[in-house]
Amino acid sequence: MRGKLMWCGPVAFLCAALTCFAADSKKDPKGSGYTGGDSDSVKGWGWKDFQDIKKQDQPLCIYVFDPKYKSNITAKCFEGMLGNADVKEKLKPFLCVKLKSDGTDGGKGWPGDWLARSYNGAVLVLATSDFAQKSVYDKENKETLGTASLVAQLKNIAKYEEDRKAMLAKGGSKLTSGPSSAPPAAAAAAKEAGAKAVPGLPAAEAENKPEKKPEKKPEKKKTTEGPAEE
Repeated sequence: MRGKLMWCGPVAFLCAALTCFAADSKKDPKGSGYTGGDSDSVKGWGWKDFQDIKKQDQPLCIYVFDPKYKSNITAKCFEGMLGNADVKEKLKPFLCVKLKSDGTDGGKGWPGDWLARSYNGAVLVLATSDFAQKSVYDKENKETLGTASLVAQLKNIAKYEEDRKAMLAKGGSKLTSGPSSAPPAAAAAAKEAGAKAVPGLPAAEAENKPEKKPEKKPEKKKTTEGPAEE
């Protein structure tokens, strides 16, 4: 009887400890068991090959997560921010992509640095359509990104895209009218002026010298030959 009581004590303590641990993990927002990629904020996002992404004329929000890591705190952090109402509104013009870092979803050609940085965590990439501006967040710097700063970055990227398209529109009109009319005409005029000025001076000097030499030589021959015949 005494032996049974001695065993019941440790077993009861162990059961109580496991129960407390399970309860704490449920209460803890950073609890274990979260693999990422299944929250409503990113559930509808698909994957694409990197080469296809580069052909799109849209700003980008790329989310990469490690599907094998079962306590993905970084994934939960990013997916929580992406589920914010203001963030969702700002993401409407963006092309949103969700990728598994192990490539099991079929995405190909993605930068190895992004995949590596998502190991045991996740990566969030915000980029303009031309990749002129790009921000990359992972488990090491996720604390620097909050909901407010995420909204601000999405605004800046959207503004950049508007300015870029306006610049391309203006640049397109300049390119079609400028090089096709003024520059060729100016170039042709420069060529004509150059042809007259550059070759002209040496040619004039060259023409004068040969003309003087042949004229003088025949005259000298005539004068020398005349007295000899007389």
